[in-house]
Amino acid sequence: MAYRFSLIIAGIIGAYAFLLIHLYQIQIVKGNYYLAKADSEIASSQGRNGTRGAIYFTDKDGIELPAAIEKQFPIIYAVPTAIEDAPEAANTFASILGMPVSTLEKIFSK
Repeated sequence: MAYRFSLIIAGIIGAYAFLLIHLYQIQIVKGNYYLAKADSEIASSQGRNGTRGAIYFTDKDGIELPAAIEKQFPIIYAVPTAIEDAPEAANTFASILGMPVSTLEKIFSK
């Protein structure tokens, strides 16, 4: 009985040793390789958004109606907790966004 128990313990220790050796190989020995590989994958995926074509439906008279058209929209966002002077920020962005200053002050002071 003790023989089987020590055999199981030796197997578990062997499995952990195997995992630790491979973990050492991946992180320490080949770490720079995997880091460079990850960096190149990230660099290759950034800035490559494909352009999409327009999708049109045709009505019963054969006239094409646009269903989905690619259009660029400006993205503007604010973090209210990071804004130190809400009235000044509201005055700055009111003319750009075409919104009243009072509305923007309420939003920025949350």
